[in-house]
Amino acid sequence: MMNRIIFIITLVFSFSFVHSQEEVEADLQMNTFLIQHSADYPVRKMMAGNDTVNLPFKDDFSYNSFYPDTGLWTDNFVYINRDYPIAPPTLGVATFDGLNASGYPYNFSASQLSSNVADYITSKYIRLGSPLSPVDSLYFSFYYQAAGRGNDPEPLDSLILQFFTPSLGWKNVWGRRGYSPAASDSGFHHVMVPITNSNYFTNAFRFRFVNHATLSGNLDHWHVDYVYLNSARSISDNIQNDVAFVYNAPTFLKNYQQMPWEQYRTSEMKTALSMYIRNNNNNAASVDYIDTLRDATSSSVWDYNGGNCSVNPFVSAGYASCASHENPPVSYSFPLLTDSATFTAEHKLNYSGDVNTANNTLFFDQKFHDYYAYDDGSAESGYGLSANNASFAYKFTLNQQDTLRAFNIFFNPIQTSVTSYSFRFAVWNGNSGTPGSEIKRDSVVYPLYSPRINEFIKYDFDTAHPLVLSAGTYFFGWIQYTTNILNVGLDKNTRAAGQGYYNVGSGWVASTIQGSIMVRPVFGKKIITTSIEEGVFNNPVYTVFPNPANGIVNITGNDNGDAKVSLLDAVGRTVKVEMINGNVTVDISQFTNGIYFLVIEKENTIPFTQKLIISNRY
Repeated sequence: MMNRIIFIITLVFSFSFVHSQEEVEADLQMNTFLIQHSADYPVRKMMAGNDTVNLPFKDDFSYNSFYPDTGLWTDNFVYINRDYPIAPPTLGVATFDGLNASGYPYNFSASQLSSNVADYITSKYIRLGSPLSPVDSLYFSFYYQAAGRGNDPEPLDSLILQFFTPSLGWKNVWGRRGYSPAASDSGFHHVMVPITNSNYFTNAFRFRFVNHATLSGNLDHWHVDYVYLNSARSISDNIQNDVAFVYNAPTFLKNYQQMPWEQYRTSEMKTALSMYIRNNNNNAASVDYIDTLRDATSSSVWDYNGGNCSVNPFVSAGYASCASHENPPVSYSFPLLTDSATFTAEHKLNYSGDVNTANNTLFFDQKFHDYYAYDDGSAESGYGLSANNASFAYKFTLNQQDTLRAFNIFFNPIQTSVTSYSFRFAVWNGNSGTPGSEIKRDSVVYPLYSPRINEFIKYDFDTAHPLVLSAGTYFFGWIQYTTNILNVGLDKNTRAAGQGYYNVGSGWVASTIQGSIMVRPVFGKKIITTSIEEGVFNNPVYTVFPNPANGIVNITGNDNGDAKVSLLDAVGRTVKVEMINGNVTVDISQFTNGIYFLVIEKENTIPFTQKLIISNRY
């Protein structure tokens, strides 16, 4: 079976870097979640005038979707997520950046010194006509945050709120220029906009947010939450009778997000969880908390009832402080496992009179598969080392003898050819908490990418001579042979503090990057069957000429056999597919001039990728 891996390689892009000596944190260029799901959510156009909604208009973006609610909004350029915001009013925000609805940059070649119109989120028409009038005290409110766990918007960037009626068109009613938030400015800012202009009191009223940003990447972030429009409000009306979770649910394990089932011991369990519960009212709320844990058959294996607690308003007291809710005890241990398993935890709040119950429930899948993980599977940034022969290693502890089978690793799509980024996976002994002597390194490999959601690529580790490790602490990571960063995914929602070390030639140093680097050692007794997505393959070499090409392009290779040739345009869309065998000539005369990429795929091989410039003469 021919498996498909798409390489996205852009041409002109300047990353923003945060340096810690030779450690580098890099901004993302794309959004793999949206790239995966964009085909299911085609870009929506402006709706007809008779498609209207009534007051109140309210959205806190707490639903489990990457795109806005189609019952309220008419386009899907923003990214609905729970990963980028810091301390939002409730679960989920709408994130504005420099990416389109498909997760790609609006303009791959745009300079980071430029700023242009990027994302929109546009409401449906809203009934503000008779009997409503300016005396009804209409206010439009929302919360916003610059950057969060993303990239700071620059002074040229902005977030703008616009109102619309047929008589006035689109009018700016509020705006904020980009800035770099101070460390103390990590919360959300509340905005109240009165609606007093009589022209707005029509059933053809609508509003939208729009941002100006660098159009060449996942940059210049703004996060908007709790959009609310209603009558009978006042300028000080910044409260909601809403009790909500703020962040996703935590792992039940003390040291890891996930771990292999064979390595699990009851001593790995936390004694309590950390939950963030926010009361958005200005009065105390009487809240019940319940936690249910289910196995793969959906049967309950543990139930916890935290009872009732009086949760004080967030504006005066912060998050819920009663231990039964904030730090519910874990009086349960997963049993010793005889096979891989997944348990699902459901956390639920009950509050009478809550105006929004969608943000009162959280789910978390506790997986016991074949790998260790500090990260939660989502990348908000990238990580790398900017030195040749540099090494990175993460500490993991084996509770019993096991065999290292592979490494799972997630690479963010980057702007230069992957063939220049060689590296090896390696294992080091533990040495009083830091990496010690090297035990083994595997053969040279190269970064690979998958088009599926934040999917890790699996690289087998020396299948000919499997590495058996006794119980104990080891360090697992890579040695790179390039000064370019590998741009491994960096999850900024979890903290692997004190577990990572890097070495640029002068000894091991504790990593200072905040977050969890997305590399996972894989263990188990069974031999892993290598597939195209597992990263250890023969590497056929092809020659593509001429380049630039006019009308035709020739492909010659160092082996025979069926292969698939795909031609991708500059944003990664497949525009031509052809099966080949041996040396061939491919007709490209029908394509417009520009930058393309040839991807040649053959079973059980690394896909070969070549940038191709088409310069047809017309």
